[in-house]
Amino acid sequence: MIGAVPNPKKSIVIDFPISRVSDTILFIQNTKDKKYKLYNSNEVLKLYTFEALEFLSLGVYIDVHLSESTEDKTQIDVEVRRKVGAFDKSYEVSQANEHILKIFELISKCVQLTDEQIEKHKLKIENQPKKTQARGCVGFLLIAIGSLLGLGSALISCEKSDSAPLSVYIQSATASPTNSEQVVLKNNSGSTQDLSGWIIGDLNNPNAYSIPASNTIADGATLVFSASTMGFQINDSGETIYLKNSNGATVDTWSN
Repeated sequence: MIGAVPNPKKSIVIDFPISRVSDTILFIQNTKDKKYKLYNSNEVLKLYTFEALEFLSLGVYIDVHLSESTEDKTQIDVEVRRKVGAFDKSYEVSQANEHILKIFELISKCVQLTDEQIEKHKLKIENQPKKTQARGCVGFLLIAIGSLLGLGSALISCEKSDSAPLSVYIQSATASPTNSEQVVLKNNSGSTQDLSGWIIGDLNNPNAYSIPASNTIADGATLVFSASTMGFQINDSGETIYLKNSNGATVDTWSN
């Protein structure tokens, strides 16, 4: 414990015009490790916020601000802030500084992409399924006393809280406790859908489970798939669940 300290931050100037940096900075979320996801952006202010999850933590936000130093140089200011609370442990500060170095490294790679690579990244972003931005995540503490269990357990379940997609989508996923892990699909397409050959997977194996033949879902109905049926566990944090149609195209994702 070192006591609360200011958010770690660092500034550098690179030999690229601000237009080049702003045109490529969003490609950070396309990197192989997929550690950083775009949380928010303001093109007018040239302010971009990425988020990263961390073990035993709700994670951090990384604010990246671009400003023109000269016509051919850009100043990049990076600040890391915890999603909840302040930095008060030495290892948290060390991790924050590692995020800063990593962000600078990824920006340097992005600005040096060829025109062909840039076009590929743009297409990749354009073709990504539109994710529901607001998901309601509620942790329920179920306390069982005496004759029931004698212990308390946390049920972590998240579901979409804004307008549902006009298709079959992941309505919710339960990540804890282990014996309750499940994924719930809902049909909002307006007609009965055949889910034969559709795929449910996670971050480790996006193609983990293929829904067997003759599985249909009526309009407005739901289907529940347990973790034991799908063959993978749902992590309490940093998890991504994929839903793909029979052609292998991703139609929805869920993450916590």
